[in-house]
Amino acid sequence: MARSPWAIGRAARPRVADSAGAPVPLALVELPALGIVARTDSAGQFRMQGVPGGEHVISIRVIGYDLLVSQVRLGASDTLEIEFEMGRTTTRLATVRTT
Repeated sequence: MARSPWAIGRAARPRVADSAGAPVPLALVELPALGIVARTDSAGQFRMQGVPGGEHVISIRVIGYDLLVSQVRLGASDTLEIEFEMGRTTTRLATVRTT
């Protein structure tokens, strides 16, 4: 089975950004079925090597954002050139009373 990296050497790399287009650093990017994991860098980019062609479920998580789960399709010689957009999580904490 042919394998392809999910990035190409120049500028085009998969990227994780928020709804305003700002990079999301340190996000955990995972292909659960394959056990392949990566982290985004300060530009929100990541690299995964050895990903076979076909359909894959990708999950992206980081504190402060909603879990993102998406299905992607790769041909045997494709590279993934996509930007994943994550929505911010609003967490409401319970009221703490002090006396």
